[in-house]
Amino acid sequence: MVVLKGETGYIMCGYLNIDAANAMGDIAVRVTGVNDINDVLNSKVNSCSQRALELGIKPGDNIMDVIDKL
Repeated sequence: MVVLKGETGYIMCGYLNIDAANAMGDIAVRVTGVNDINDVLNSKVNSCSQRALELGIKPGDNIMDVIDKL
């Protein structure tokens, strides 16, 4: 399991559930097909929570382009 925690939100691997993040009101971004931190940093947003969408983060965005919003 890979999770990167920011000041206001986090990036999670595909092992974790975006519906649970929404239920908790989290700012969360989900990536898939990653094995380590380098994979995460070089990946794209697979899905994201409603609160992340409100910040302008959307599926397909490069992680490095959205990491400062978390």
